[in-house]
Amino acid sequence: MTTKRSTILAALAGGALLLAACGSGGSGEDADDGASDVRGQVRLATLEQGSGWNSYGAAFSEMWRQDMPNLQVQVLPFAGGVANIDLVAENQAEYGLTFSPLANWAQSGINGFEESSGYSAVAGGFDEYYVGIVTREGFEADSLEEVAEQELPLRLYTLAPGSAGEYFARATLEAYGLSYDEIEANGGSVEQTSFDVIKNAFRDGQADMMIQVITANHPATTEIATSSDIKILPVSEEIYESVSELGVGYGEIPAGSFTGVDEAVPALTLSTLLIARDDRSEEEVYEMTRSLIENAEELGEMNASLAGFTPERAAADDAITIPLHPGAERYYEEEGLL
Repeated sequence: MTTKRSTILAALAGGALLLAACGSGGSGEDADDGASDVRGQVRLATLEQGSGWNSYGAAFSEMWRQDMPNLQVQVLPFAGGVANIDLVAENQAEYGLTFSPLANWAQSGINGFEESSGYSAVAGGFDEYYVGIVTREGFEADSLEEVAEQELPLRLYTLAPGSAGEYFARATLEAYGLSYDEIEANGGSVEQTSFDVIKNAFRDGQADMMIQVITANHPATTEIATSSDIKILPVSEEIYESVSELGVGYGEIPAGSFTGVDEAVPALTLSTLLIARDDRSEEEVYEMTRSLIENAEELGEMNASLAGFTPERAAADDAITIPLHPGAERYYEEEGLL
């Protein structure tokens, strides 16, 4: 994993993709009365365009633009939950989105991560993500256990290494006694690519399965379900228990989350965590935390996946798995949320 992540970071350091989001800030003369004087430019690492996290980036930066008109936010549309930690740790982004367990593993140097430091938590509990095992309707198996037992020639798609989706795709396969090599040995294939390629593959009948971390109403999965008939395979409680030490939860993808998914589907669960570099000023992180928490309801209106985000969830013990940044901690203490 470390080699793949280093390759991604090297490519990003070359200045590959950059999306400037939400305006150019403004001068103090243009700021609303009472607006924060936090200023400068920051980069927020999310995921590719069309992903849920990239849409989160747009929503967050809109809140920050309103409350901190002198702050410019660049939403980086690449990397993912694994590589974003490295981007922040290595000062290629000031802020990043990841999943709560991943941040803890990276700081502890466990589960395939080299120990890293230099970053802390801002807010968590934004949502509930699921490890979605999405297949085309008519696929021969109703579980990954059947795929393994029958040695089916599976055409599997994931996102690129460095994304949390790819990490949990491998972890889920391993829980069922499968691996990429075994899938290929059974006559199948594994393609690690982008959402655009995956959507086209389902539409054209070239994909059997996508394993990806998704929310209910996840944008790319919604598009796949609209253009193709799909089903989502369940994860048994026994499989959950075998991977529970990874820090994942167990829940259900709600019925009606996608076209054709008419019943709730048991799945592994995660929640999104926003991290910041330790060297960001206390005042900046305080104001950015305040902006998100005090606009939680508006964030939910902007993005349905954020509808369950509340001030109480932001600093809950299960949502914050690494130390808080002093700026975020001060805000939560003042508001009695710790």
